[in-house]
Amino acid sequence: MTKHPRRGPTILLTAVVLSSTSAELRADPAERTTAAAPIARVIQQSGWVEVRREQTKLALHLGRRLCAGDSVLTGQGGRVLLEFTDRSLLALGPDTEVRLDDYKVGSRSGGLKGLLSLLGGILRMSIVQSTRAEDFSIRTETAIASARSTDWIVEAQPSETTVFVLSGVVTVANSAQSAFVRVSPGEDTSVAASAAAGPTAPKIWGAKRAADALSRTRRE
Repeated sequence: MTKHPRRGPTILLTAVVLSSTSAELRADPAERTTAAAPIARVIQQSGWVEVRREQTKLALHLGRRLCAGDSVLTGQGGRVLLEFTDRSLLALGPDTEVRLDDYKVGSRSGGLKGLLSLLGGILRMSIVQSTRAEDFSIRTETAIASARSTDWIVEAQPSETTVFVLSGVVTVANSAQSAFVRVSPGEDTSVAASAAAGPTAPKIWGAKRAADALSRTRRE
């Protein structure tokens, strides 16, 4: 039986993901079961992966277009890499569920506004340098994280959410946004499910933990 990801702490992150052009995404309306414009497409996939769109379950495949509101799930051993319209990248590791709440890049300003909800598992978000993230976040049950032109990893478990920063600076707050820390490259912070006081003080990743997180979110 396929193992489904568990819902864990909530974090909100702001980042950039490498993606295909909006023109490329609009080119295949036959792939859609909704009138909404696509915001991303699948460019790599392995193992069990599924998308849930409203009340419909759809098998993912290379080139599948995704829209705001879609949820993407990976099973044990499953992985998927998405490209957004601005060429930003989102990598999902095994046993992960994420909802693509919103993702918009202004045609004139080039500013990114969006929200992803990580309901469980692990993801890596990489925002392209050409995109200016005005209001982009990743959310879990216990925290909110925000960043600009950044590459980072978020892991949501039942007991806590952890944010690892690869480049740029990420602001991580608890879900009540009453406390926050700024996390620099090579550092991580955690927000426990019961942590009303807020995120832990940023610290350098341990080599073993960093290698594990990078392995589970690797891009081929």
